[in-house]
Amino acid sequence: MQVPQGVKISAYIMYVYALITLCGVLTLAGIGLTGSLGAVAEEMDLAGVGAITAVLGVLTCFLLLTVVLHAAAGYGLLQLKNWARILAIVLAALNILNFPLGTILGGIILYYLLADEESKQAFS
Repeated sequence: MQVPQGVKISAYIMYVYALITLCGVLTLAGIGLTGSLGAVAEEMDLAGVGAITAVLGVLTCFLLLTVVLHAAAGYGLLQLKNWARILAIVLAALNILNFPLGTILGGIILYYLLADEESKQAFS
């Protein structure tokens, strides 16, 4: 069966989310690394720097997980997998909280995956 246009759009939006979040992951990792190295070079208070680096590390891991989930949802949508449809709906609902871009794109995904008849039929 051919992939409906709405499902393709939803998949590509998931890929865009993954790429944008990956840029954030790389930025946070770079900030954590340069902050740690700078503190060691300057012989600053390593306890405070260590705590900040740990928080950045946890945040980086969480964002990396969201990169994987968005990429997996995009791939699965293009393969017309029902698990990917469910995952994309959950991620889109969570992305609605990211005002304004996440609200718009999340709403588009929810429309195509929940209300568009052609898309719903492709997964049944």
